Amino acid sequence: MSESDYGDISDKSKCMAWLLSLCGTIPFIGLTIILIIAPSGFSQFGLAGMALAMYGAIILSFTGGIRWGVALTRAEGRSATQVFALSILPAMIGWVAVFANEPVSFIILVVLFFAQGIWDYGAWCTDVMQEWFVKLRMLVTGIVMVSLLVAAIATF
Repeated sequence: MSESDYGDISDKSKCMAWLLSLCGTIPFIGLTIILIIAPSGFSQFGLAGMALAMYGAIILSFTGGIRWGVALTRAEGRSATQVFALSILPAMIGWVAVFANEPVSFIILVVLFFAQGIWDYGAWCTDVMQEWFVKLRMLVTGIVMVSLLVAAIATF
């Protein structure tokens, strides 16, 4: 498929998507830094860990919403139904991960983001998503996974 098969999106909109997505990694990076540098006895240490897990679950919900949008416009019949069903699983499991102890919560989130990354890559390989968007998703997913892995190590 050509880029025009996905609808018209301007370069300005693509730049905005890149900027906003990269800004969305700030809480992952910032909260992970707090978990690295703050002593475990720091009164807000637990709050930082909980905030990181909650933000991860929220972002998983957001990525599920992206899947719904794609399914609504590009999938049909059984394929759309499968995407709808599968796209809520990471958010639901991510929500459960919020209640797990650290570092387990972060490890669960890493696995979920890894699965999302594989799904995103597969969507590009099958022409479901545009290449520029999948490249963006791969970069952001990598940043998120590294942040969560470091947070898991910091809270072990």
